[in-house]
Amino acid sequence: MADEKKEDLNDEFISPEDGSDDPKNPVGEDDQVDKKILAAKEAAATVAEASEIIKSQEEAYANRRAEEENRWEEQEKKRLESEEQSTKRLEALASTVLDAAEVANRSASAVTNSHRSLTMGAKSLISAASNGNVRSTIVISICVALLIGTAGLFSLVMYQMNKKIEQMDLMIVNLGTRSAEVKSSLTTDRRFNQKHK
Repeated sequence: MADEKKEDLNDEFISPEDGSDDPKNPVGEDDQVDKKILAAKEAAATVAEASEIIKSQEEAYANRRAEEENRWEEQEKKRLESEEQSTKRLEALASTVLDAAEVANRSASAVTNSHRSLTMGAKSLISAASNGNVRSTIVISICVALLIGTAGLFSLVMYQMNKKIEQMDLMIVNLGTRSAEVKSSLTTDRRFNQKHK
């Protein structure tokens, strides 16, 4: 927009369109003066617009620079805070590591003591186990003998029960045949009685 106005002004200064340079024609001179005044006003307006644009750009640049500085300061604050937090965490971690090392040393001494007591207990258990093996063999042999005796007794009882069951089966069969015979005799008696009536 400003470039177009400048080109129009240059054209007006270089080649005036209206009026003539004839001194006898004062009307043409007035037109030229008016045009020059108008061109000067337009040039002043374009200069004012350009200065306003430059001011707005300078203000925007200053605002951007201030925002960037604020961001940089905030980032620096955050970085410093994170560094402080990390140093505090490292200090706390170092103290916990030292405490853990002390606990590990104590646990190692406790483990050595418990190992000694375990070895002593294992020796006493081995001696007791050797004594218990003899007793357990005696007890197991007695239990085996009792199991064999009970198995023999159970087999004898089962044999006798099988015999009794077979006898009962025979008795049931005999009862069945006798009841069938009685039934048939009763039916024949009824038929005989019916015929003689």
